[in-house]
Amino acid sequence: MLAMASYTAQVIGRANSGLSRDNSVNTLHFVQPAGANLPLLASDLQTAFKEELGGNGAKVGGISRYDVKIYEDGAPPNPPEVTHIGDNGFFQAAGPREVALCLSFKGAPVGSGGGMAGALPKWRGRIFIGPIGSTHTSTERPSETLRTAVKNLGMRIFDAGDDEMLWVCGSESVPVTRIWVDDEWDTQRRRGLRPTVRNEVNAADGSP
Repeated sequence: MLAMASYTAQVIGRANSGLSRDNSVNTLHFVQPAGANLPLLASDLQTAFKEELGGNGAKVGGISRYDVKIYEDGAPPNPPEVTHIGDNGFFQAAGPREVALCLSFKGAPVGSGGGMAGALPKWRGRIFIGPIGSTHTSTERPSETLRTAVKNLGMRIFDAGDDEMLWVCGSESVPVTRIWVDDEWDTQRRRGLRPTVRNEVNAADGSP
């Protein structure tokens, strides 16, 4: 049996502000026998995020491009094995930066036939897609178009890299077998903007 190497991929949505603190970062995990084609994995992930979430029909806003860094898991120091810089593209204005849509996934141990998928909490995972573009945040629930784009993104993550690359989740690195997107907004408070003004007055008379 071949030894499996594990990898961590960071997909970084670069904020239009140019400030690192405003970036939107998602972390994904993969395993494959030694000799993985990491440049292909990085390229596939970058293309998937850009094409499903960006472009002329952008689903996210306030982001200029997606970059990807791939790390082989191990003891520090642990610099990235591959860094893939994406092309700048058209991304619309952001709605509230905290608003996101959750791509959830679950897995099952190899050999289980998938019937045990998500049976334990440690076999589940999620990433938060956002900031959502301003044209998509005016409705009470996320549109089917938006949910479909995020679902398609999940399917492309599943297929990223060469044939032996496995998208995994949980502390036991079980292969992902199911993905889903709910019709409900999620929030990521840590992605919110820092306040720049404060409207504070005397409660008795409204004076400054």
